[in-house]
Amino acid sequence: MITYCLPILASCLPVPEYPELKAEGHVDTYHGQKVADPYRFLEDESNPKTQKWIESENALTEKYLNAIPMRADLKKKFTNLLDYTRFSTPVRIGNKLIYFANSGLQGQPVLYIRDNLKSQPRVLLDPNTLSENGTTSISGVEPSFNNKYLAYTQSEKGSDWNEIRIIDLKSGKPLDDVLKNVKFSTIAWKANGFYYCAYDNSQGKTDDFQKVYYHKVGSPQKNDKLIYQDKDEPNHIFSPWISESGELFLFVSVNGKTGYQVKYYENKKWKDLIPTFDYVNLPITYLNNELYILQEGKAFIYDPKTGKRRPFLSDIKTNIESVDYVGGKFFVNTLQDAYSVVYVYNKNGKLDHEITLPEYGTASGFTGRQKDRDTFYTFSSLTQAPTVYRYRIKGQNSEPYLESNPKINFKAFKTVQVFFNSKDGVKVPMFITCKRDLKLDGKNPTLMTGYGGFNYSYTPSFTPSIYPMLEKGGVHVLVNLRGGAEYGSEWHKQGMKHSKQNVFNDFIAAAEKLISLKYTTPDYLGMTGGSNGGLLVGAVMTQRPDLFAVAIPRMGVLDMLRFQNFTIGWAWTGEYGSSKDKDEFQTLLAYSPLHNLKKGVSYPATLITTADHDNRVVPMHSYKFAATLQALGKNDRPYLLRVYKNTGHGMGRAVSQSIEEMSDLYSFFLCNVKH
Repeated sequence: MITYCLPILASCLPVPEYPELKAEGHVDTYHGQKVADPYRFLEDESNPKTQKWIESENALTEKYLNAIPMRADLKKKFTNLLDYTRFSTPVRIGNKLIYFANSGLQGQPVLYIRDNLKSQPRVLLDPNTLSENGTTSISGVEPSFNNKYLAYTQSEKGSDWNEIRIIDLKSGKPLDDVLKNVKFSTIAWKANGFYYCAYDNSQGKTDDFQKVYYHKVGSPQKNDKLIYQDKDEPNHIFSPWISESGELFLFVSVNGKTGYQVKYYENKKWKDLIPTFDYVNLPITYLNNELYILQEGKAFIYDPKTGKRRPFLSDIKTNIESVDYVGGKFFVNTLQDAYSVVYVYNKNGKLDHEITLPEYGTASGFTGRQKDRDTFYTFSSLTQAPTVYRYRIKGQNSEPYLESNPKINFKAFKTVQVFFNSKDGVKVPMFITCKRDLKLDGKNPTLMTGYGGFNYSYTPSFTPSIYPMLEKGGVHVLVNLRGGAEYGSEWHKQGMKHSKQNVFNDFIAAAEKLISLKYTTPDYLGMTGGSNGGLLVGAVMTQRPDLFAVAIPRMGVLDMLRFQNFTIGWAWTGEYGSSKDKDEFQTLLAYSPLHNLKKGVSYPATLITTADHDNRVVPMHSYKFAATLQALGKNDRPYLLRVYKNTGHGMGRAVSQSIEEMSDLYSFFLCNVKH
C-alpha cells in the first residue's frame, strides 16, 4: 500500500460550527459483540429532536454552499448546458411511435406520439401539468399487444411507490383506471387487461408480501383478480412476463438472493421452470414453445414441458447485457471491456453482422415485436451526446432519427481507457475524460466515480454535468469496479458479500494509478457515488482518508448492520450479507462506513446528500453518518449534510432539482481541492 501525506487544507471557506446533537448510550449486541449506536434516534424522522437537527443541518449547509464564490456561476453554466432537446428511445406501437422528449428546462420529459415515422409529434401526456414544481414523473410505459392502450406508472416526488394509469391510444385520453400501492412492478398485457404487482398498503416500515394481480381495463382496482401470492414468504418480489402469443411466466426474487426463480403458468396451474435462485434470469422471447432466457450474461433456451435447457449464442464469449428479438432477428448487446458491442443474429442463432457504433460508449434500446421491420436504439459516450438511431432490419443499416445538440465543443475533449492492477493483481479498467491538451503535472482537479455492485454495469455514457469542470481543467474518471457485470457473473461475485473489499481495493488502486500517471495528487482528488456507490465513497474515505481531498457520498448505504431493517433493504442481503449471520456480520463490520469512523482523523471534506422522499436507501444512513463524522472527525475540513426536499432516490427528479444538486456537488468539490 502506498501512503500519502494528508492533502493540504484548501477550502475556499472556513470550517463551519455544527448544530449541537447529544449522543445517546444505545448499544446493540451482535453474536456476543457489543456495538454502539449513539444516534439511533435519528432513524425516527418523526422525532422532534431529529426534525430540528435536520433543519439546522440543512440551513448550515445551504449557507455554506451559497457562500462558495463559484456556485452561482456554475448554476448558470448548468442551466445553459441542460437547455437542449433530448429524447428517449422510441417504442413502436403498430405504425405509431411513442417517446419522451424534454425541450431543455422542462421539469419532466413529455410523452409524445407520432402517427408514422415522418409525422409531427403530438403530446400524449405531459407530467409537468400534474404538479406545480415538476415533481410528478412518469417512470415507465407499456403498450398493449393489440395497440389499443398504453399503461404507464406515475410517481410523486421521486418515490418508488407508483400508481398505474391507462391511456386510450385511439382517443389519446386517459381512462379512469388508477391502481395504487404499486412498487417494483412490471406490466404484462393480455387481451384488454394486464398483470401487475402491488402491496396491501404503502405505509409499512418494510416492504412485505407483494402480490400479483390481473386488472381488466375499465374495472375498479378492488375487482382485480389475485393471480399469485406466497403467504409463507414475505420477501418475494415478482415480475410477471407474457409472450406475444400469450404464455405467462413469473420471475421471482426472494430474501435478497441475487438470482430469480422462474414459474410457468399452464392449465391454470403454476409450474417451477427454474426452481432455484442461483441465476439472474431475464426473459428474451418465446418461440416454438420454448422460452429464451438471458442467464448471468449468457443465453439459454428452456423447454417449459421438461425444464431442460440448452445453450444459445454460445459463440459469444463476452458478457451479454441484453438480447431482444425483433423482426425475426436477435439483437445482442454485449460488453467488451465495459463498452457496448452489438451483434445481429438470425433466428437460428447464426451471426449476421455487427452494428457499427461510433466509438466506445453505451448503446441501449432495440425493443420491438416479431413482425416489426425496424427497431430503434440510442448511443452515447462520455464525449458524444445521445443520438437515437433507426435500424432497418432488412437493409441491415442504421440512420440517425433523433439527435441531441448540447452547447459543447466535443472536439476539445477526449476519453481514454486505462487498465490498472488492483491489490490482488486483477486487471481493472477505467475511463478518463479531460481536455485534449491537458497538462499531466499532477495539479488537475480530478473527480472519480464508480458503483461496483448488484451486477450493474457502469458503462461510459453522456454525462453533461462533468463539462463545466472539464472546461476548468478538471478530469472525470469512471472506474469499472468488480461487483458489476462488465466481465460477467464472476466479476460480480468477486465484489459481493465476503469479497466486497475487492470493490474498495479496486477504487483505491485506480486513484493510485491516476497519481502515478500524473493526472492528479491527493490534494486535487475527489470521489462521488450514489446509493451502492455512496457506500463505496463512505468505505474508501474511512479506509484511506489520506488519498482524497473531497468525498461526496450521495444517498449512500452507510450503516451496514441495519440496512436490512428498512423498506426494501432486506433485498440487498444477497449482495452484502446480513448482520444476523455471524460470519457476515464480521465482514460487514470491517467496512461499514458508519462503524469505521474514528476520533481525531482528518477525513476528506465531505458533503453527504440524501432526500426526504427516498424510500429505497432511507435517509437514516446519511443522518447517522453525518452526525458521527461531525462528532469524531478532526474538523479541520467541512463535514456537511444536505437533505433535498420533494425528491427521492433519483427517479423522476425535476431538471431544476438536478441543476441544484449539480451546483452543490461541483462547487463543493472545486472549493475543497487545492487551488
